[in-house]
Amino acid sequence: MLLLFLLFLLFPTLALGQAPLSANLRQGLVGRWVVSPLTKGGLTWYPQVGQDKGTLVNGVNGYQPTFRPGGVGEMRFDGTNDQINTGTTVLLANLPAFTICLWFRSASTAAQQLYTENISGWPDLHIVINWGDPTKIYFNNYGNTGQVESSGVPAFALDSNVWQHVCGVQRSKSSGEIYSNGKLIGVSTGTVGTSTPSARAFGASPQGSNLFSGALDDVCTWTRALNAAEIQQVYIESQNKPSQAFALYDALFPTVVTTRRGLLNYFTTPK
Repeated sequence: MLLLFLLFLLFPTLALGQAPLSANLRQGLVGRWVVSPLTKGGLTWYPQVGQDKGTLVNGVNGYQPTFRPGGVGEMRFDGTNDQINTGTTVLLANLPAFTICLWFRSASTAAQQLYTENISGWPDLHIVINWGDPTKIYFNNYGNTGQVESSGVPAFALDSNVWQHVCGVQRSKSSGEIYSNGKLIGVSTGTVGTSTPSARAFGASPQGSNLFSGALDDVCTWTRALNAAEIQQVYIESQNKPSQAFALYDALFPTVVTTRRGLLNYFTTPK
């Protein structure tokens, strides 16, 4: 434990196991959920940015080792009945502009929701990043007067089980874009509604529909629209290797799981 304390003192910006994004990408960043060495093996996802933690309900796998580029772990979903409902400190869908980026892999071709915001108890979506509906990936913002929806062919086949990075960007109340592995694959126009979301989920809708079978990591949310160059930058920087200090800690203390989760909660909870 003394080693861990010293690591926090020596490497405070790297303590969570994922290299921080560059200063320009931290502007407007209000949420970031990354599987960290400190929380490997757990079901609760503590954010590295923001306060909206979530816990995998009905799940048994949770954090597992990963082959994601730059990743140290992944949050697994079985596609049967598990999902994560987070807190709602900063929801995006009623803002004039925002960005959502995440890494995912899926072995299924069924329609699955990766990130969703909507109104609690109301099944119609307000914002969603969806995979395989039926043969595309799309980003949708839907309200009571219309919608903005961007879709395109994904970087890999629907059943490839390969990690890929996706971003949904709303540039205004009437335009949206979706990016796959840093490249623009779809644009749209329309008029989005004004319904205010009250719930957010990963791996399903908040009500438990369109369950995801696969894994997620490095979910990021911004209260601004990133430009195309910044999307490419996020794709590249999110593949940066984690702190070597914590790789050493994990090698020395491979079974100290509960303590790591508790310490992560302590160091990431606002005091």
